[in-house]
Amino acid sequence: MGIDWDQVTNFIIDMDGVIYRGKQPIPGSREFILFLRERKAKIAFFSNNSTITSDQFIQKLTGMDIIATKNEFVSSGFITAYNIQKENSSARVFCIGEAGIREELQKAGIRMVDDPPDDRVDYVVVGLDHQFNYAKMAKAMRCILNGARFLGTNPDLTFPLEDGLTPGCGALLASIEACTGVRPRIMGKPHPESIRFLLEITGFQRENSIFIGDRID
Repeated sequence: MGIDWDQVTNFIIDMDGVIYRGKQPIPGSREFILFLRERKAKIAFFSNNSTITSDQFIQKLTGMDIIATKNEFVSSGFITAYNIQKENSSARVFCIGEAGIREELQKAGIRMVDDPPDDRVDYVVVGLDHQFNYAKMAKAMRCILNGARFLGTNPDLTFPLEDGLTPGCGALLASIEACTGVRPRIMGKPHPESIRFLLEITGFQRENSIFIGDRID
């Protein structure tokens, strides 16, 4: 069954495991993006990876000879910041995560508190963090038990690299859920709300869009 190019105008494309694995491009990914551009398709690169910034995403693709612009990127970190800004623009956030999610929160004007007094904030936001440790888990636990909303950038239990899988954000979320009894609200894929936010941000219409990913779930 072929694609009706008059009907399908938008492509939402996952990155890790679809465009590349770690630092290695997946064979055919560059050619596929060129194929879409020749047909004037609109592209949204949508990554659950909240560790790197949009500039770093562009640099990574440029190094693989794939041309992309900053406004074509949507990350789970961006979706998380977008949602918090809509719900409570004056929120205080305890954030576990790296440069990508922290940059998105800052750009959205969200106040991050690394050492919240009395362990009280409005949200605990958790993304993949390679420096995750017991102290961060304990701080997140106390904030959540004191009433903070618990948000996860994505539920992925594993993350693909060139040499195999490593623990993903979902593994961090599971440890915090275990000690709080509170289930996180997921902002990234495959949560339906993430797609709704992406459609709001891009202006894509659902009936004109195709989503490409590497996980059946």
